[in-house]
Amino acid sequence: MLKQWLFFFQMTSRRLSVRAALFALLGIVSSLAGVLFDVYVPEEFADLVGGDAVDSILSMMASSMLIVVTFAISTMVAAYSSATQQATPRATILIINDSNSQSAISIFLGAFIYSIVSLIALSTDYYGEKGRVILLLTTVLVLMAVIWVVIKWVEELRQMGSVHATIRRVEEVTQRALKLRADQPTFGCRPLESIPVDALPVLADKVGYIQNIDIKGLAEIAEDEDFKIYMENDVGAFVHLQSNLLFISSQKKLSKRTSLKLRELITIGEERTFNSDPRYGMTVLSGIGIKALSASLNDPGTAIDVVGTIVRLLINWENQESSCEVTPHKYHRLYFPKLLVSDLFNDSFYGLSKAGSSHMEVVKTLQSAFKVLAECPKAEFQRSADEHMEILNLRSEAEFSLSVDLQRIHSKKMIGENQRQRSFS
Repeated sequence: MLKQWLFFFQMTSRRLSVRAALFALLGIVSSLAGVLFDVYVPEEFADLVGGDAVDSILSMMASSMLIVVTFAISTMVAAYSSATQQATPRATILIINDSNSQSAISIFLGAFIYSIVSLIALSTDYYGEKGRVILLLTTVLVLMAVIWVVIKWVEELRQMGSVHATIRRVEEVTQRALKLRADQPTFGCRPLESIPVDALPVLADKVGYIQNIDIKGLAEIAEDEDFKIYMENDVGAFVHLQSNLLFISSQKKLSKRTSLKLRELITIGEERTFNSDPRYGMTVLSGIGIKALSASLNDPGTAIDVVGTIVRLLINWENQESSCEVTPHKYHRLYFPKLLVSDLFNDSFYGLSKAGSSHMEVVKTLQSAFKVLAECPKAEFQRSADEHMEILNLRSEAEFSLSVDLQRIHSKKMIGENQRQRSFS
């Protein structure tokens, strides 16, 4: 996983305020740095640009960019609200952290700051005759950048905040997290099978979710101190002040200084992240499907879409993990738990099958999903699929009382499949 400073930089760079501040600073620098290049402007071009022309362009840009920035922010807020009401609040962080939207808002803000600063500098005769030429060229470049961003961003506005777009965003980040775990099932550590009874626990000093673990940093400490580290908590686990964060197998007593250094290498935050936590992505997808089946929305179609998305993710993960070459463990003193198929199934299907057990179309879709997943080569897939199929059938039997519904629940065919077969016979 990422080093602490790299993880901090990655999380900070996703904040809209940071990106907006950088583009605002770039706008100020672009505005005031024009005078540095006025020596390259030939004398015959100095009189071609009048002060009124540049002033008019900058005034129009300043007024229009202020409106555009306000519109862009209100659009993001509306998309955030829509995703919260129709999908799940946990998916809204993907809308807030969307790189294209943040870049668009930041560029609009930077153009606004650029025009305001340029107008102030013009009023003080900061540029001079040659500097106005550079200012005009810079303004044209800024306008071209704004036009390009507007054209590129308009297409995203069409589906921003929709349930379908939210599902696709969650699928994308979950796919990346699953791919990471397929390539590195234990992040270069030895797989955790058991913890020695004499291992010393290192308790957590915060309450929250594990967001990142600096594996390389832990390996360096383990090598320097000559001990082994056993980690029973995966990324995304909830820990508190009495939780065993790590276990240390050492011949000597663990010092407080070493314990403090070990804790500093594990980032604990108030909420889970999608980066290295595929179970969180599965949980969010399941939450979208559960909310779609609520009485307020009553949208089984979205739940069916979620089921198909989850099946696609699980099958892709199984194929990627099977095709990855077995590589030797890089960190011999570290032990890390593998991602279990049963955990992914529980996160994905337990709540979804409970909410969908009263919807026949969702029940049949889940049955088909479990049938497909049971055919995967891994035995864990078949065991988990059979277990969840049994739970689903029991719940559905409790929901439906008519014999015709019970026959459909236990039928291996989808609704309407018998009619299709008869029509082709």
